[in-house]
Amino acid sequence: MANQKQVSIVMPAYNMEAYMEKGLDSLVNARNICKAEIIIVNDGSKDGTLKIARGYEERLPDVVKVIDKPNGHYGSCINAALEIAAGRYFRILDADDWMDTAALEAFIDKLESCDADLVVTRRVEVETTFDGKQILTASHIEGIEYDRVYDAREFVIREHSSGCEFNMHSMTYKTGILRKANLRLPEGICYTDLLYCLVPLDHTNTLVMFNLKLYHYRLARPGSSTDRRSVRRNLTHIATVLAKMLEYMDKNKTSNEAINANRKRFVSEATDIFIESLFGKRFISRKDYALVSKIIGGLKKHNISNRLFKKYYYRYWIKKNTWTAYYVSLLTWKLTHPLKR
Repeated sequence: MANQKQVSIVMPAYNMEAYMEKGLDSLVNARNICKAEIIIVNDGSKDGTLKIARGYEERLPDVVKVIDKPNGHYGSCINAALEIAAGRYFRILDADDWMDTAALEAFIDKLESCDADLVVTRRVEVETTFDGKQILTASHIEGIEYDRVYDAREFVIREHSSGCEFNMHSMTYKTGILRKANLRLPEGICYTDLLYCLVPLDHTNTLVMFNLKLYHYRLARPGSSTDRRSVRRNLTHIATVLAKMLEYMDKNKTSNEAINANRKRFVSEATDIFIESLFGKRFISRKDYALVSKIIGGLKKHNISNRLFKKYYYRYWIKKNTWTAYYVSLLTWKLTHPLKR
């Protein structure tokens, strides 16, 4: 279809009035934004988020769509947007981040002649110093040829990336692939973007990488789900997501080595967050340990480890996988690390 939108850019937004205009302006100022659609999902905000979103919708009704819904967290926003998305491709922009406008223009142009199931672009991490200066660090993918279409069923992410180069901020799936995968994210919890990355992999046959520093990610915003205090507080969220990732692998077995390796790469990322949250809390009840035990069992089954599993004060817990062993390991840690909390 000649007039079909090339990409649906989805912005989940909850109480983001202080940040979202920067991100939206980075989109609407693109010369070819008419070839894209912007879906702003107001997730039950209590501030001026909805008013700002409606203002952009009124200015650009052929480009901007607003979904106003009760609060349901990140996954519910992606689910709502996917139901109405009209773009050939589907990507996400968090409301506190932004895109490079020139890179976005090039991205939309490239999508017009692109037919890969997955498009990967580069992410720029933005750190603001105490004196207001910004430090920009761009991701780098090793040993690849930009603009070359790869066989996704033979492409092992870890051979080209040891960091965060493949994640929600860099991955743009075909909308049809997400629907074919029946992607529906859990609602009411954080960290569901990890499932967004993992689940469609089974249906992805081709991928291409563009040398575009498109996504600009704001580091260390207080209150974000990746903030250390939030990670410690949201153990149930990341545990639920990780359990679902492991369940997905159990129910959807594959003999494809690349797909299996890529699944494990995303599960390992979730495991890192889970371990940080678990030991950030320093103690959980016997009742709450049931989910932790299930996860540890799943990680063992799929041979997925974490650097802390090898520490002498946690080995006993990992081996036994009981609440008592967990508690003993915590006491050992506290006795051997008296100055840390």
